[in-house]
Amino acid sequence: MKSCMKIQAGWGRVITAKAPMMRPEFIADLQPIVQYAKQSILAYGCGRSYGDVALTAGGTSVLTTRLNRFISFDTNTLELVCEAGVTLRDIQTTFLPRKIGLITSPGTAWVTVGGAIANDVHGKNHESKGSFGQHVVWFELLLASGKIIRCSRTENQSVFFATIGGLGLTGIITIACLQLQKQTIAVLTHHEMIPDLTTMLLRLQAVRETSTYSAAWLDMISSAKKSGRGILSTAEPDSVVLELQPLRSRQLPNFYSHFLNNVSMRCFNHLYYHHAAHRKKSFTQSLPEFLYPLDALENWNHLYGKKGFYQFQCVIPDNAANAGITEIVNVVRASSHLPYLAVLKTLGDESGGLLSFPIRGFTLALDFPNQKNILSLLNQLETITVAHQGRTYLAKDASLSADNFALMYPKLKEFREILNKIDPEHRWESLLSKRLQIRN
Repeated sequence: MKSCMKIQAGWGRVITAKAPMMRPEFIADLQPIVQYAKQSILAYGCGRSYGDVALTAGGTSVLTTRLNRFISFDTNTLELVCEAGVTLRDIQTTFLPRKIGLITSPGTAWVTVGGAIANDVHGKNHESKGSFGQHVVWFELLLASGKIIRCSRTENQSVFFATIGGLGLTGIITIACLQLQKQTIAVLTHHEMIPDLTTMLLRLQAVRETSTYSAAWLDMISSAKKSGRGILSTAEPDSVVLELQPLRSRQLPNFYSHFLNNVSMRCFNHLYYHHAAHRKKSFTQSLPEFLYPLDALENWNHLYGKKGFYQFQCVIPDNAANAGITEIVNVVRASSHLPYLAVLKTLGDESGGLLSFPIRGFTLALDFPNQKNILSLLNQLETITVAHQGRTYLAKDASLSADNFALMYPKLKEFREILNKIDPEHRWESLLSKRLQIRN
């Protein structure tokens, strides 16, 4: 199989890597790639990880998007077996009309099943349903030796939990069995205007046990008096009959990036917040509309212009969340960098993945334009996160230091031991794994 040189970038477009890329048509094509590749290898899916987690460190990039076949579906157990290049969009489009869907999903459907497992992605219902890895029944994994093994909670258990959230460093997932669930197409969404950050934290705490879905948009750009105000959105399954519309995306014209600046975003945030006062507090919409609002714009990351953007996402455990989130917001407010998007939500219990991000607490995600000295601010934010026993989300990260990473993820030693057993020659490497010294 021939390769071609490609320049790849994370979704944030601040880190790029030039590497030979191979695009297999069938799973059987993967083993020869692993056996004959002279350098390191890394799977690459839809490219929606924000930083450098999916970018190869000088080796071969294996594009998995053509390995996208459904293999079987059990109508009794609702278990779906599919190739790892199947996207969450493929699954929702196929099964939601049958009132069956994913148990949980991140904020974009443009994620492969393999990528969702490798990053143990989470959604707006993590409190009640957990992360993606908790609904994986089993998967088959191509090891560095060229051998394919099946992993589950009872078979090759240690490798299973190293791969859930394992950043693609244990091997290439070829096939996965996912647990789906009965699902309504419609949800009843409720929007609530919240005047400040303190009240928002209290309201999120109040709804976390009673709402199926919950997340909050924060205004971090307006005046200090209004900083932290926002809109809390909750949603519940609705029995209203809706016809599922095709999941379409519009292409964003390139000139739109010139309109994204501090002044325009202040105006937008003001209008968006006050628009909530004039719309219905509760309304019915389709589940994809609620889960994937940004998917309506195919290339929304280009809004930030050629320099791209960084996202900082952290989780602070419950007992330190009020102090930690408040300190992060205050430090950002005092800086010269304004986040153009800020989302706050709660997370539930851990999944068992050795490097999985979610722990029970509050998670804050902030999008910053790539501007001068932004890395200094991000370093401050990760230091605050460590001080409050939190961690940053590696699927979104592009700047975390190796020292702070080791402090955030206490199961790193166990993860390394497993990697040394199944990949002693370090065949699977990424720019992120080198930056964070994961292989030590």
